[in-house]
Amino acid sequence: MNSSWHSGSEAAGADQHCQSTCCPGVSFRVKRMTLGGRIELLERIYPLLKEAESMAAGASQSDQVRNQLCTLKIQEALLSWGVLELRGLCVDGIQISAAEASNGAPEELVQEILGVIQRQIALTEAERKN
Repeated sequence: MNSSWHSGSEAAGADQHCQSTCCPGVSFRVKRMTLGGRIELLERIYPLLKEAESMAAGASQSDQVRNQLCTLKIQEALLSWGVLELRGLCVDGIQISAAEASNGAPEELVQEILGVIQRQIALTEAERKN
């Protein structure tokens, strides 16, 4: 069986290509979300989410620092899972690859990429009904 479905100009299920709005000349490609991918990713970050939630309720400074550390580890997991390609980003004359995004990309770009990944993760109302 051969079928295809198009939404707008991109084929459904295609990886998402984006031009950075905060770093002119930089583009990135984010993995498309599938049911299996969502399960894999959530299994990977669930322990960190639970720990961050627990630490957020704590009043001590060490709890707050631990919460922040968990949040950063979640972001790093999202980047390593979702970023397939990073183009046009050079730091100190060295091209930064997708694998190096969490360590080499500027914070504004990391946040922009995370936003795209997080929108991929979120279920739409139609998907929740199915």
